[in-house]
Amino acid sequence: AVALVDEGGDTYSGKANIGWSPEIFSFAQHLPLNSDNGLSYAIRHQIVVAITDELNETRWAVPPWALQMGIRSSLLAPMIVGGKTVGGLVVNDCQVRKWSEGDQRLIALIANDTAEAIERATLVEQLGKNERQFRALIEHSADAIALIDSTGVIKYESPSVRRILGGVMIGQNAFDLIHPDDLSQSVELFKQLLEAPKSSAMAQLRFRHSRGVWIWLEATGTNLLDDPDVQAIVANY
Repeated sequence: AVALVDEGGDTYSGKANIGWSPEIFSFAQHLPLNSDNGLSYAIRHQIVVAITDELNETRWAVPPWALQMGIRSSLLAPMIVGGKTVGGLVVNDCQVRKWSEGDQRLIALIANDTAEAIERATLVEQLGKNERQFRALIEHSADAIALIDSTGVIKYESPSVRRILGGVMIGQNAFDLIHPDDLSQSVELFKQLLEAPKSSAMAQLRFRHSRGVWIWLEATGTNLLDDPDVQAIVANY
């Protein structure tokens, strides 16, 4: 069975198992980490605990589920990632069993590999959630967002660009779409942005709509070219 430390860090809960009764496993939830049992001790102290015979164990109380399931011996290992214990891995036997040093090293290795796999899966899930939230914000925003490279070429635009400008601008140079009377000011502000990473500048300018007419925009540009996750001038307008 696999148990993970709950959010808050004071309890742990069973998450997956093979061979456990569903009714019994459903009660293995939000168990205090200071409980008087081998798994709690293994998680708290980051050591493997080997129990040869649960019925003759004197260090801790026998968990009620062990008696219900007829468990006689247990091997309990903390699941550690980056020095932090995130849960515990449990191996049980219905026979009295003397666990060897090899058994204990093996379960410790499996426990830590499992912890790393769960950590990666959790991270991927969280990244996916963050990306979905980000997309929801961007795709339903009234303002437009564009990513522009250091030469002025538009690399990305949010969906609201089509509503404001009437079409897709990706691949075009933004300076080719600015009104001639506003071009010199826009070029100068862009140069200032390029010279100061993370700086921002605001401008009011006329931009060519897909219908060929000029519309006024109030735009703010931020230099995130040095940010490896962005590598662009971010324009909000």
